[in-house]
Amino acid sequence: MPETYVTRRAHERDLEEVDAVKPLVVEVTARDIKLAKAKNSKECALARAVKRTMPVKAAYFLRTIAWLEFPSKMVRYRLSHSVQKEIVSFDRNKMMSTGEYVLSPVSPTQAHKPRTKPRSKSSGKKVLERSKRSVTAHRLVDVRVQFEPKDEGE
Repeated sequence: MPETYVTRRAHERDLEEVDAVKPLVVEVTARDIKLAKAKNSKECALARAVKRTMPVKAAYFLRTIAWLEFPSKMVRYRLSHSVQKEIVSFDRNKMMSTGEYVLSPVSPTQAHKPRTKPRSKSSGKKVLERSKRSVTAHRLVDVRVQFEPKDEGE
């Protein structure tokens, strides 16, 4: 698994990284949405809702996963496609529906396992074949990216 600023934070603070085993229901209110910040994984509406209802130090909502930081551990949840779409919508135009959202546990196949085989490199022939296709792939733009937070002391 690639290192992110969240996993780096866990290592720096000696927090155990664990996968969730049960789903978590998060209720997002209109106030959570109003006070949230777009394109900010720690201050989005979902993160605000989690921090409002749970004893967490921080909540990080990335594109496909969420990390909840507790005093002694960092818990990873998987985000369903519908939750991912809500995040994209919020990041693009600060619109999101109020209601209950389910954070799913990580399946055993998605757990922290090192890759056994290196990814194969596509051959030039395959790239050429793809470029001849008339269908254009849909690409998401203007979506939250992982960034390095600035130190508060600066």
